[in-house]
Amino acid sequence: MSSSKQALSPQEFDALATAAVAAPSPDNSQPWVLHRETDALRIEVCPSHEMFFDYAGWASEMSLGAAVENVLATAPNLGLESAVELQSTERGSRRARIRFQRPWHTESSAHHEAVLTRQTHRGRFGRTPVPQDVRAKLEEALADFSEFRLHWSHTTEAREAVIEAACGADRVRYTHPAIHRDFHHVLRFGAAQDARRDGLAADTLGIEKFLLPSLRM
Repeated sequence: MSSSKQALSPQEFDALATAAVAAPSPDNSQPWVLHRETDALRIEVCPSHEMFFDYAGWASEMSLGAAVENVLATAPNLGLESAVELQSTERGSRRARIRFQRPWHTESSAHHEAVLTRQTHRGRFGRTPVPQDVRAKLEEALADFSEFRLHWSHTTEAREAVIEAACGADRVRYTHPAIHRDFHHVLRFGAAQDARRDGLAADTLGIEKFLLPSLRM
């Protein structure tokens, strides 16, 4: 039986949208706007949501791809078949239109459960080292991409180099007015913001909890 085009139900749209916004984005700025169409979901990068550090919008473009990936992983578990069309807007930003059909049969996605449970910078950072078998799988996945390299900071010297780079970036955040405003705009404080997971959790900054009130001030 051939696929049929039917309207997305509100429940289906909510599930797809929830998956989309669970994607990582620069400083958790979530620079997307989602539009519901009859049989499609349109995700568009919104320039006004882009961060100061997001040079040329590259990080926002990557987060758009991550949002689309989450939708594609979720659609089969709703009985939907999806097709992606990438477009450029009049402002020069990118957007993706994902059309859905209801096929006679669709295979469920093995990645569906991971979409909402994988750890991104939207949540608090864990301190457990990455297991060796997981590291091996990640390295294998990147083997075919010569333009990318995967670095592991598992020695004291490597960790110190990362910490030094992070401290340098933090100094810029606190001394450049525009970057400072961007940074505080995405931080979340309090139970209400934590419940929505709207913004970057303040305790991921690695500073003592008693300093958080003064940071907020």
